Amino acid sequence: MELTSVFFCILEAHHLTQRSICRIIGFRSANQLTRILKGAVSDDLMLDFGRRLIEHSEELGLTEPEKQAILDSCLELGWGRDNLSCAKRFFALIMDGGAPALSSGIVMHHAAGGVIGGLKDVLMDAVRVHITAVNCTMPGLGRMLMELSGQCGLQVDFYRSDGVDLIQSIRFLETIWPMIHSAWFHPYQISRKDGEELPGLSGAQLLLVDAEDASGARESYTLLPFGENAMVRLDIPPDHLPYRQLLAVREQDVRPLSIARETVQDYARYLQFASRLEHNHRVVRIKSDIGLDMIPAEIQLAALCEGALRDMPEPCGVLDQLYQIQDERYHNCLKKRQKQYHLFSYSAMARFVQTGMLSDHFWGFRPFTLEERLSILEDLKKRMMASPHFHLAFFRPDTDMIPGEITWYEGEGISLILRNSHYTFEVEDSHSELLYRDEGFSRFFSGFFLKWCMKTAMFSEAESLCLLGRLIAECRAKLTSGSAP
Repeated sequence: MELTSVFFCILEAHHLTQRSICRIIGFRSANQLTRILKGAVSDDLMLDFGRRLIEHSEELGLTEPEKQAILDSCLELGWGRDNLSCAKRFFALIMDGGAPALSSGIVMHHAAGGVIGGLKDVLMDAVRVHITAVNCTMPGLGRMLMELSGQCGLQVDFYRSDGVDLIQSIRFLETIWPMIHSAWFHPYQISRKDGEELPGLSGAQLLLVDAEDASGARESYTLLPFGENAMVRLDIPPDHLPYRQLLAVREQDVRPLSIARETVQDYARYLQFASRLEHNHRVVRIKSDIGLDMIPAEIQLAALCEGALRDMPEPCGVLDQLYQIQDERYHNCLKKRQKQYHLFSYSAMARFVQTGMLSDHFWGFRPFTLEERLSILEDLKKRMMASPHFHLAFFRPDTDMIPGEITWYEGEGISLILRNSHYTFEVEDSHSELLYRDEGFSRFFSGFFLKWCMKTAMFSEAESLCLLGRLIAECRAKLTSGSAP
């Protein structure tokens, strides 16, 4: 709500006059207030008005909800309404999956009029369903597809054209979030070539459905969005050309957003992939606890040799390769002059102190010893104190930590990693990672969202340094007493 609207509600609730309010908040004339209420002042003067209301809230008799409404209005005014709305929606998404109240019911309508039924109910008798989605951002679509995946063989190919505005990017992420790490979900990004518009794609939203029942009978149709949770059905020939083939014919640049299986088929290849993303790039990472790029390679090597490799013949070549990659990652993180921000959960780091286990602890590592934990934490503290490029902050205690890991890599995109992945790549579907390459959303995430998050959800860096010191003291105490493994 705009600040002036909040103010008029306060006037009505407290039976105050504009003249009395001017006297209380220190305005020299009623004309100052009149100009504010007409919106004939700068944002700075409007923010000053809000600050004065808060400063004199006791004299004005304001309630806590009224004060909060003023603060919210000032925040919206200072940050920008669209940016603030997108930041709040994305924050809710990464913290708890977004609004749980979204309906999973999508109703199908005939093109000539009349209701066919719920999409999930219509597809209930199918044994195989292949859905091709294009730019479709409907509330509840992701949840509906998750429910459908439990009753039939489902494949979803989701195409997203780039160059969309920020709000559409948020709607896209909200739509795919429930299914983002499902094995049957295959997201793709369609890019413009040579600046050309994509024929039939700019702003287009549709679903192509191919369904087959137990008898082998098939039907195919197109669904076009009609309102928030309704779609209009248009029948199409069963031998229609698949959408991806149409894109290939038009020579569009179609890239998968999911990390390809061949990229992560073994741990060493995955680490090389991560190293390339990080190397001399600015990084913003939101994760429960620290990443392996902050842990010296010597400590990782010891954890591996005394873990999964304890009873195995010594694979010198593999160990040398892993050591070299991790040593390069560690020293790049330590020495690079590009800005890096790491946002952690204090409770998760406290668990690390207690157990020596990370939230995504590699399956082949033994738990880190107390001596190793202490060395890792002291190294982090030295970085915070010595480097102007390294920033670490803890989430405030009333903030629930995210499900998984989100990292922005400069020039690459935003990586979304499955929660509690232990990187057992030989087990199918044990690791899932999506790299969302959208320049506009990357600018938002690394700019406005980071600033907003640091301001509203994080302890300051000075406070975070004290909290890190508390973890170090706890680790030292445990080491002295010998009370933990």
